[in-house]
Amino acid sequence: MLKKYGYIIVCFAIFVVIGMATFFTQRDVADDQMQMQSFELYYFNASTNTLEREVRLFSVSVEELNSIDHATSRIEHILNELIVPSMNPNHAIILPSEVRMLYFTLIDDTDVSVTFSREYWDMQPYRELLVRSAIVLSLTSIESVESVSIFVEGQPIISSTGSYIGQISRADIRLNPQITRDEIETEQHFVNFYYVNNHINGLSVSERVVNIASDRTKEEQILEILLEGAHDNERNWGRLFIAPNARVLDVSTDDNTIYIDFSTEFDTAPEQGEVAQMLPIYAIVNTLTGINELGIDEVQFLIEAQIPTESEGYINLGQSFTRNERLVPMFGDD
Repeated sequence: MLKKYGYIIVCFAIFVVIGMATFFTQRDVADDQMQMQSFELYYFNASTNTLEREVRLFSVSVEELNSIDHATSRIEHILNELIVPSMNPNHAIILPSEVRMLYFTLIDDTDVSVTFSREYWDMQPYRELLVRSAIVLSLTSIESVESVSIFVEGQPIISSTGSYIGQISRADIRLNPQITRDEIETEQHFVNFYYVNNHINGLSVSERVVNIASDRTKEEQILEILLEGAHDNERNWGRLFIAPNARVLDVSTDDNTIYIDFSTEFDTAPEQGEVAQMLPIYAIVNTLTGINELGIDEVQFLIEAQIPTESEGYINLGQSFTRNERLVPMFGDD
């Protein structure tokens, strides 16, 4: 009887040992098949006005690591994390809540194309630069990703000079996370901005003190301020009757002529008559030709890099425009 129980106990002990050996062997194999991966996320620190990095770790199986979908899953993970609040109370989500990431595509395993909703265009230039930098720096922390292309509902984004931006590499980022906006030199200038007056029968003049940054041309920034002021209800600088979705694609000068290239949405309210269409044109012309140091005598409008060959409503945009002070009432018709 004792021999029988002794046999049972020995068998049970052997079973337990084999089971434990199998368990630990499988666990070791599983551990060997998992690797730790890291990626970077960039958030905005309002107190320092800079981008700051957070390094995140996650485990991934060797099988997944070697799969063709590994980079795609990491890209998706990073883009999703960028719109999730950080555990660091000083780090804010860089992307405005109204701007939506619509989809992304991995091209040739090295370039990520990210498409956003049209609200992307509503960001102020410095905010857009921060968003662009954070996305590129975050995604290129993936070893296989060399560049990022950003689109807005199928259209490539444009630079501060109006040119199209293509693939952006990590080395292309102009904004170092340690460089603040204050380190860009600015100068104050008195500028006469022209807007359509309240009676829509002439132009009104608004003298403003504006800060002009050293990293962009003066004429480009003044044009940008003019257009922004027309759509800013809080400042109420004046009106231009130009379609708010019209974009400036490029600004360049040649001798005494400045060329302003607008998108096809450019429209100066022809339905309101000849005067209402003419005034916004001369508001731009008088503003830019009134800055003596620019030396601009003529303004030539372009549509998608082409001189218009047909008249737009009541006015021929194919011609070059010179200053017209007669449109400003002597006693200010506001």
